[in-house]
Amino acid sequence: MTNYHWITNFLVSGHSFLSCDRDFAQIEERKTMCKCMVPKDLVEMIVNARNVQPFVVIMMQKEDLLDFKEASNVYLNTQKFNISKAQWIRIDQENPGKVRIRETLNEMEEWKVVNVV
Repeated sequence: MTNYHWITNFLVSGHSFLSCDRDFAQIEERKTMCKCMVPKDLVEMIVNARNVQPFVVIMMQKEDLLDFKEASNVYLNTQKFNISKAQWIRIDQENPGKVRIRETLNEMEEWKVVNVV
């Protein structure tokens, strides 16, 4: 079995030139021209926010969503995790139950190790 690690970077929306920022701006611009009264109106507004390659909107139902809160409360201790400040999250196979986080995108910042199990 090969070792793995998983790293996720969370860029700050609005502070980059990512496609998601441009997409959001197009939707916000379209929103100023529409008066949405029901969820179906929101879907139509988002789909029509862009003429070329219209956005795809998938309507979710309650049964499509999973709730991990109860299981995570039983098995995970996330009190010290402070996910809202995390810019990088790293999970390693060699260190099960430990999550490493960085609160900036600076590669020189030390990883903060949090025991979550």
